Amino acid sequence: MTTLSALTGAYTLDPARTRIGFTARHTMASRVHGHFTSFDAHAYLDGETPTNSTIDLTIHTHSLHTHNPQRDQHLLTHFLGLADHPTITLTATEVRQRTPTSLTLTANLTIRATTRPITLDLHYRPTDDGPHVKAALTINRHDWHVNWNAATTLLVRPNVTLELDAIATRRP
Repeated sequence: MTTLSALTGAYTLDPARTRIGFTARHTMASRVHGHFTSFDAHAYLDGETPTNSTIDLTIHTHSLHTHNPQRDQHLLTHFLGLADHPTITLTATEVRQRTPTSLTLTANLTIRATTRPITLDLHYRPTDDGPHVKAALTINRHDWHVNWNAATTLLVRPNVTLELDAIATRRP
């Protein structure tokens, strides 16, 4: 097994092998799955002292896809406010090693100009190309003002699961 100290270095996410997605539920029990195709990620992992690690992720909101263009436009315009909020950002405030194959990340998540702290577990395993990283976090979209009107408050459940499945590759 590769130790965390062996993973020390600067990383970015491989766009071809990374999925940044979400799952939301309609009150009628149907699920909507979507993902973002454009993002910038920069991380520095300090394997000896994980608290010195940094992680910054910027998701370009316009790249949202749910495989339904009409729904995509609706989400971008009414829920995410693309015209005024072109990005979603995550900036680490603390990184701690939780287990030999996971880190606990405390970060500020900004959606629609609202920043709130979150905590999630990043699970990783080494690959030949860099760590394979997975994480999932359920948020209440109302905490970030992701809503359109009273009807959608009732028709779309407030909890949204954010998902990351990525290969982190070393930066030169």
